[in-house]
Amino acid sequence: MENQVCVKPEIFSQYPELMCGVTTRSFFSQTFSEGIDREKPDAREKAMLESGIFFWFEKIAFSQQTHSDRVAVIESDWFIWEADALVTRQKNLALVIKTADCGQIFLFDPVAEIVGAVHAGWKGHSLRILEKTVSSMINLWAKAERLLCFIGPSIEARNYEVGADGTDFGQWFGDRTLLPHWEPGIPIDSIDWSYPDISSRAGRDYKHLDSRKFFDGKYESKRQLLRMEVPENQIECSDLCSFEEENLYSYRRDGANAGRMMWIIGMRDSNQL
Repeated sequence: MENQVCVKPEIFSQYPELMCGVTTRSFFSQTFSEGIDREKPDAREKAMLESGIFFWFEKIAFSQQTHSDRVAVIESDWFIWEADALVTRQKNLALVIKTADCGQIFLFDPVAEIVGAVHAGWKGHSLRILEKTVSSMINLWAKAERLLCFIGPSIEARNYEVGADGTDFGQWFGDRTLLPHWEPGIPIDSIDWSYPDISSRAGRDYKHLDSRKFFDGKYESKRQLLRMEVPENQIECSDLCSFEEENLYSYRRDGANAGRMMWIIGMRDSNQL
C-alpha cells in the first residue's frame, strides 16, 4: 500500500460528494490507541483537523468503541460517542472509526444522503451490529436496495483462529463463517469454499485442531448485509489483510502495542465540490 491511503472504493466512485479514506502506519506520526481523552476533546479535534487528514471536513465524530451493538445517529455537533457504529445525514462531518484487525464497513444511500461507518469484530458481528446499523439508516429514510457498501481491509480468516479458549462460536455463527482447519498437504483449491471471491483468500496450510476454527469476518459482514436485502452487486469487499499488510495495524500481529487505523467517511456540500 502507499504511505498514505485516501482511497475511494470503486463502489463509491460515481459520487463526488462522498469522501472516504484510511490512515496507515506511514500516514500520521501519532498512533491512535483505544483511549480517548475526554478531558480535552476540543483540543484533540483541533489537532486532528489541523493535521490535514480531515481537510475535506469541518467537523469530526468519533467514538469510544467497546465491541458493542450500539449505533449512534449523529444529528448535529461533534461529540465523542460510545458506540461501534456511526450514522449521519449531516454534510461536512467526518465519521471516524478505529480498527487494528476488526472489520470496518462503510454504507451510503445516495438518494437519502445518509452515510454509516461500522466497527465489527467477532463480538460486534455476534450482536448483529451491521444489521442494526442498516435498520438505523432505514429509520432515517434510507432503503436497503439503494445502499452501497464497502467492506474494508481486516484480518483474513486464514490468520484469525478462534476458539482456543473454549468459546463456542457456533452459538452465533454458521459453518461458513467458521471455517475448519485442514491437514497439511491438502491442496487449497480442493477445499469447497462455496462463496464468491473467497478462493483467492486462502493461501496457507494449518495444523489440524478440531476444537479451533477460523473466523471469516468479511464473509459474515456480507452475509448480514444480504440478509438485510442489500443487493449483492452493491457490496464491494477489499482483499487486503491487516495481518499480512505491513502498512496496516494488526493487533494479532503486533500485540497490545498495536496502533489503530482511522477509517473516515463523510459527505460534502454540493457547493463545495
